[in-house]
Amino acid sequence: THPVRVQVHTLGGFSAHAGQDDLCHWLGAIAGQPLVRLVHGEAEALETLREVLAQEDDIATEIAEAGRSIEF
Repeated sequence: THPVRVQVHTLGGFSAHAGQDDLCHWLGAIAGQPLVRLVHGEAEALETLREVLAQEDDIATEIAEAGRSIEF
């Protein structure tokens, strides 16, 4: 048995389209090295957001894949 020490946050009100600048600004203010997992949206919009976060803010971002397990 292992203790779980993770925080999961769900944000409402942001989208990869209209809210991209605000979301990038918010994520850029997080201390440390956050890992962002994108789990909802159209493939093209998710890829664009992933690229913007990687290039502009150096934020590690993964796009979730259906049926894929994630180990922490």
